Amino acid sequence: MKHFIIGLISVLFLGTSFSAYTQSVVSANGFQCGKENDLVTCKGPLPNGKDSIMGSGKDVVYLTINTNVGGVPSRYSYFSDTGCMVGYTFNAAGNPAMAVASHRSGEKKKIDLGKQGIETVSQFCASNPSAAASTQK
Repeated sequence: MKHFIIGLISVLFLGTSFSAYTQSVVSANGFQCGKENDLVTCKGPLPNGKDSIMGSGKDVVYLTINTNVGGVPSRYSYFSDTGCMVGYTFNAAGNPAMAVASHRSGEKKKIDLGKQGIETVSQFCASNPSAAASTQK
C-alpha cells in the first residue's frame, strides 16, 4: 500500500509539472491561432485593414511587423500565449516611445514607455482587466 501511495503521488506530481509547462494558445484581436502537437500557427490582419501576417513556432508564436502609419515608424506585435496585440510608435532617436495594447478581452490601454516602461505592457497583456476593474469598484 505504501508503494501504491508513493506511486500515485509521483504520477500526480509529474502530471501537474508537465501541465505547468503547457503554453496556452489564444485567438483574439482578429487573429486565429491553432496548435497541433507543439506547433502553433497564427494568422491575422494588420491594422491597415488590407494585409495579414502568418507565422508558426514551437509552443508559442510572437508575430511582429514594422510599418509606417501616417509616415511614423510603427511596430505591431501579436502574442499567441496572451492574445494581446500591441502597437508601438518610436521617438526621433528610434526608441519605442508609446504603446497601445489591445487585451484579448477587447480592452485597450495606452502606455507611455518612457514613464511606465515595457513591463507595464507585459503586465496588462497577462492580466484579467475586467476582474481588476470589478475589484476596484
